[in-house]
Amino acid sequence: DWADKRLCFYEEENLTPREEAYAFSNAFVIEPSLGTIELIAKGGKKVQNELRRAFCQSMLGIEVDDEDPVKPVYQLGRLLDENFTFTTQPSEHIESVRLRRIRKVPLVLTGNLEQMEFRFREDADLPSIRSTLADQLAPLGVDFDQVSVTQAGIQFAFLSDGNRKGKTMTVNVSCPNTCDLQSKPDESCTSPRR
Repeated sequence: DWADKRLCFYEEENLTPREEAYAFSNAFVIEPSLGTIELIAKGGKKVQNELRRAFCQSMLGIEVDDEDPVKPVYQLGRLLDENFTFTTQPSEHIESVRLRRIRKVPLVLTGNLEQMEFRFREDADLPSIRSTLADQLAPLGVDFDQVSVTQAGIQFAFLSDGNRKGKTMTVNVSCPNTCDLQSKPDESCTSPRR
């Protein structure tokens, strides 16, 4: 808790500074069917581990250790599958989704080559991207089954609000389970650069 002064309206409708002690806020979300707990709390991993341990002990009656929770693993190789498409729901207000960047690592020996990274134009669609990538791999004697996609940049183009052009946001995803979406503030959606 810490003391903080905030301006408040009292019954007389006068704006007056009021000093109060506020505790920080935490949120716990438990999904029993999956056996998962999500925690939102400031203080980093050390504080969050302590809070998770205290929550599990007091609310669930179980002891947990400090192991990192199991995180989802991104399957970026699906981007190379000819049947893959980006699907969205109307409620998401997304006009289109585009692949803007991809990094691949060969799974077989290809001389001195460690990885390949490609950037794509904003108007490139998935079939043309796959064709370009196949053409780039062919001289190396490598096909899609012999590479692992380790990173991708995915651009979301949002619908226009009627007054101005829709905004875009690019999210970078890396294997096994890293994504920069959570670190982007709402204001990070910017109009595309021309």
